[in-house]
Amino acid sequence: AVFEPAPAPAAKTPHGPSRRRRGPSCRGAPAGPLIEYGPLHKGICRRPSGFQPKIFFDCFSITAPLMRSLEHATMINDSFHRLRDNVRQQVQSGVDFDAALRASLEAIRESLTPELTEKPWMFQFVWRRDKHRIKEKCFRSRLSSSLDEALQKWSKLRRKYGIEVFQAHLMASVNVVRQQRTEADMRAAQILQQLGDASPSTEEVLSVLNLWGFGQNHARLNVLPEGQEWVHSDTMGLCRRRGPRETAMQLTGGTRVFANFVRLLCKWRKAQSLPDGSPLPPCTTLTINRGYAARRHRDAFNAGPSLLMAFGSFSGGRLRYWRNDSGRGCLDDLSSEDCELLDVTEGPAAFDGTRAHEVEPFLVAHGHDRYSIVFWTTCGHDRVAPADEAFLRDVGFEMPTEESLAAACQRYCLRRVVDPKLAKKRTGKAPKCKIIGECSPGVRCFQVCTFPNLGLELLRGYFYAEDELRRRCEGCPKLLAKLDSCLLNPSLFRECNPLDDAADTEGGNEYAGNHKCLRAASPSHGF
Repeated sequence: AVFEPAPAPAAKTPHGPSRRRRGPSCRGAPAGPLIEYGPLHKGICRRPSGFQPKIFFDCFSITAPLMRSLEHATMINDSFHRLRDNVRQQVQSGVDFDAALRASLEAIRESLTPELTEKPWMFQFVWRRDKHRIKEKCFRSRLSSSLDEALQKWSKLRRKYGIEVFQAHLMASVNVVRQQRTEADMRAAQILQQLGDASPSTEEVLSVLNLWGFGQNHARLNVLPEGQEWVHSDTMGLCRRRGPRETAMQLTGGTRVFANFVRLLCKWRKAQSLPDGSPLPPCTTLTINRGYAARRHRDAFNAGPSLLMAFGSFSGGRLRYWRNDSGRGCLDDLSSEDCELLDVTEGPAAFDGTRAHEVEPFLVAHGHDRYSIVFWTTCGHDRVAPADEAFLRDVGFEMPTEESLAAACQRYCLRRVVDPKLAKKRTGKAPKCKIIGECSPGVRCFQVCTFPNLGLELLRGYFYAEDELRRRCEGCPKLLAKLDSCLLNPSLFRECNPLDDAADTEGGNEYAGNHKCLRAASPSHGF
């Protein structure tokens, strides 16, 4: 007798046999072997059953069906990029976006073979009010195989949410900005090659800054002048990113791409000297600003002093610096008579960015701009990856050490600034507790240990007075009953009054003498 071999057992995993995921994008894929002709191009997604071309530009996305052949997927991907360039050129010349999209799409379809266009393409519009804010709500139209239907939904979406200016006018300038930055980087490479070991002059740095392309930065909300929604500001070097703490410190996108530009600025910095002859403070990051006077603000997440220098033909534009600012309180309460005026055009100035400062109004000469460069050290620089740290040292950043940073902070800073997340770990002290509601010694207060899911917008770790918790229930009997049961659960709430003198004397309160009462209403965010 002949027996068929038994099938091989599935690989064991901690959660059971391994299973191959097959998403909805694989359904309806043509049968047959995958045919690969070379590396994947940008815009082609590799799926388990084929290759899928896709492009997104100016709030508009096109998705092609799955292709078994990489050659066919590459042909469609190239046609998508030609479609994007044609639409942007026509929009810049004044043609309506809908008409430009229809004409370009029809021309692209005619240029492809019938086998590549026999299956429908899917169209969708996606719009976010501010692309720089991750939490901003994103509005999407439904996927449709009909371009006319997708355009109708997009028109309805624009009327519903008041989208007046189409994003293509902004997105079309992205290529121009990148081209300007490439020219500035090439010019910086030429200057560095000519100088050799010599230091660049201020005029050479200014000539490169005039070539640099600035995009619209909507993220710097703390420095936006009154009435402006964006500024011309770019950051190079080490920066804090969203994500896990271990990988939060990363290089900004243009640091590696335009390394010659960054290397020129860092080399110019090393040749500067402070008026008092003290050594320059270390730095991990630099910020370039053009054409705006930053309003009064305090910098956050700075781990040391900042170094500022301004360029250009202008009058005014000095730095107003409140040297005796405590770093807390309302900025508007500071008197203009208490500030110092630092002239940053004659030479660099070192200051503590965590204290209040602003730029006074200025007037520029015709055909000129005002540029400023700030070299500073970010909190969490000790968590940078070794490869990124080696690159920063190679381009000229002076990475801080414990000794150099402590000496710079002692000379210029009000206090040694540390990462708030590491404050308890480094100092061994508990963070300041925050009390919401009217609280006094003897009043019952509860600390939120875990989220009780009551819908009261409570923040974990905060202390709430009992009256404040009941006030938020708004007299709802069911919610009050649920609150009473949750208050009896020690895993949800811990009864503790930080202001209770009796608990302080007994040593049972770890927050003794280290509290902050919030008398105002609860914050709008929370759980």
